[in-house]
Amino acid sequence: MSLVLRPDMVTWPGEPGPKFMPLRRIAMGDTANVSLITFGNHTGTHVDPPIHFIEGGNTVDKLPIDALVGPCRVVAFPESGHVSSGWLDRSGIPAGAE
Repeated sequence: MSLVLRPDMVTWPGEPGPKFMPLRRIAMGDTANVSLITFGNHTGTHVDPPIHFIEGGNTVDKLPIDALVGPCRVVAFPESGHVSSGWLDRSGIPAGAE
């Protein structure tokens, strides 16, 4: 599950959204459409590994996968913008859900 990357998406304050730069285009005679994508590590759905806050800490590839996997409830968010506490209250998620 992840957010769709788009230039105007919500990011950490002061950090830019993703940038998409065309590299090759069929319309220009290339055999495929190819883009370069740049984004900060706070973009979209992500995990901050220990090294983000602790010098010499583990990188994300060293995290145990079971720390990132567990039960979930999928709830459609058909709106634009970000999920608010009010929207969550109205979303039908049962009381006591973690």
